[in-house]
Amino acid sequence: MARKKKTKQKKELEKFGELEVGQEVWCKLWNEDIAYGKIYAFFPKNKEGPAMRIYDELSHSYRVALVSTIHVPKEKNKRKLKRLKSISR
Repeated sequence: MARKKKTKQKKELEKFGELEVGQEVWCKLWNEDIAYGKIYAFFPKNKEGPAMRIYDELSHSYRVALVSTIHVPKEKNKRKLKRLKSISR
């Protein structure tokens, strides 16, 4: 019986500049929508510019956004988001 070839695992970045995987950010998407969520991965070699994958808590889906469009939330904004979530459900 033939042996199976081992596939190489891609090593994902844990940090990109001052951003880290797991950090919560606001960002603007390609269609001008606003997204909020945790960063899951970085794509530094994207042709449009460095990008990141986030889980958008507003639309409950994974999104890809450019790193240049992010805004790190303050504690005041996090409280507003909690209130928004409780009203919408």
